[in-house]
Amino acid sequence: MPRYTLFLSAEGLSAYRKEGKAWICAEQFTDALEDLTRFAAFLRTQQGTTFQLLADLHGEEMLLESIPLVSGKDRQALIQRKLEQHFPATTLRTATALGKEKASSLRETIVLSAFSRPDAFAPWLTEIAHQNTRLRGIFSTRQLAAQLFPQTDKKDIARLLFIKHRQMLSQHLLIHGKVHFSRSMVSNGDDIRLENEAAKLQHYLLNQRSIERSETLPVHIISDTPGSFENTGTLLFQPLKTEKELVFLYLDALDDKAPKVQFAPANLLRPAQLAQTRKIATAFALCGLLIALPSSIKNLLATQNLRRESSELQEKTRLLETQLSQQPHRESSGNLSQLIEQHEELLRKKANPQAAFSQLSHVLDRHPAIQLEKLDWQVGDGLETLIIEGSAPNESAAAQTIVDDFLADLTVDRNKQVLLRQPLFEPGSEFSLRGNSTQLTPEKPRNFIFDISSKP
Repeated sequence: MPRYTLFLSAEGLSAYRKEGKAWICAEQFTDALEDLTRFAAFLRTQQGTTFQLLADLHGEEMLLESIPLVSGKDRQALIQRKLEQHFPATTLRTATALGKEKASSLRETIVLSAFSRPDAFAPWLTEIAHQNTRLRGIFSTRQLAAQLFPQTDKKDIARLLFIKHRQMLSQHLLIHGKVHFSRSMVSNGDDIRLENEAAKLQHYLLNQRSIERSETLPVHIISDTPGSFENTGTLLFQPLKTEKELVFLYLDALDDKAPKVQFAPANLLRPAQLAQTRKIATAFALCGLLIALPSSIKNLLATQNLRRESSELQEKTRLLETQLSQQPHRESSGNLSQLIEQHEELLRKKANPQAAFSQLSHVLDRHPAIQLEKLDWQVGDGLETLIIEGSAPNESAAAQTIVDDFLADLTVDRNKQVLLRQPLFEPGSEFSLRGNSTQLTPEKPRNFIFDISSKP
C-alpha cells in the first residue's frame, strides 16, 4: 500500500499521509521554482517509499470506442493503436473496459481517456523520474466518481453526477455503476447554474443516444457551496450531503479501491515494479528457508551426535590401549568386544550409499546393454552391500559375456566380495548344442542377481 498520495490540482501539489482513518497533509507545493526544489528534496528524504498520484485537473478527455472482442497481446496492441490515434500529443492515457455490446456479442465497448495538458504534470513527473521514486500509478478523480455516492440496487439506470469544487464543475454519466462519459468546465468568475448545465448535458446525451428520451434521469450533486434545486422535466436533482471535504472523499475512495487502470507510462512505474519483484523474491526465499529449516536442524543435531559418539569412542580406545600396555598379560576381551561393537555401529551410522551409487552410475554408462531392474543398499556386520538385479538383451548370444564384463568392471577393487544369488542362465531343458561348440547355448536369459560387499 502506498505511504503517500500526491494530490495534484490547479492550486498545486499536496502530499497526504494516512494516519488511522484521518488524512494528514505532510507537504504542499506550487509550481514555483523554489517549491520544485523543495519537492525534489522531499522525494530524496522518502527513498524507498511508494507514492501514488491523484489528479483533479481540467482537460481530461474521454470517448467511447467499439472494438472487436479479442484477447491477449492482440487486444493490447489494438487499444494502444486507438489511444495513439485519438491522443497523439500525450503519453498520459489509458483505457477502461465497459463490457460486451448489447447489439453484438463479438464486440466490446471501451472508454479511452487521456490528459490533454501534460504540461501540468511535467515538472512534477520530471522530479519523480529524476529521483527514481517508486510510483504506483497516476489516477484521475473521474475514475473515482462512481464511489462518491451510496450504491443502490438499481444500477441499471443512468445517473448524472455533478461535482462542484471551487471554480471547476465535473459532469459524469454513470450506467451500471461505471462512468460512460465525463467532462469538466472552469468558470471565469461567473456563477455556474447547475440546472442549466444539467439540461445541456441531457440534451447532448440524447443526441448521442447514450440515454433514452423518456428516461427519468437522477442528478446527484456534490458541491462545496450548498444550494437548492428545482426538478425540471425528467431531471431529478438529489444533493448529496458529505461530512468531509471533497479532496478527502477522493483520497478515501482511492485508498478503499484503486482503479485497475492508470495513466502513468511504463518508465515511471519501473522502480516500483522492481521493488515489488524484489519483495516477492525475498518472500519466496524466506519461505524456502523456513521449509528447509527443520530438516537442517535435524541434520545438524545428527552430525553433532555422531561427532560426540566418535569422540567418546576415541577416548575409550585410548583408555583401553593404556590399560593393555600397563597390564599386557590380562585379558580384556569384554571391553574389546564392546568397543568393536560400538565401532561397527558408528561406521553403520556414518555409511551412506552415495559412493556406491556413483560408481554404479559410471559403470552403467560404459555398459548400456545392461538394464537395471532393482537396486538395494544395506549395511550390516561391518560391511555395506549393494544388491543389484538386472537383465541383458534377450536376442544377444553373448549375453553372459556382457554380464561378466559388467561385473568385472564393478569389482575392479579387489577388496570387494561378490555373491551370485541368481545366474543369468539356469542349465536345463532350455539349453541346446549348436554347431561344433562344446558349450551350452542358452535360449532365453533371465534376470541376474548378485551382491557386492565392501567395508564402508
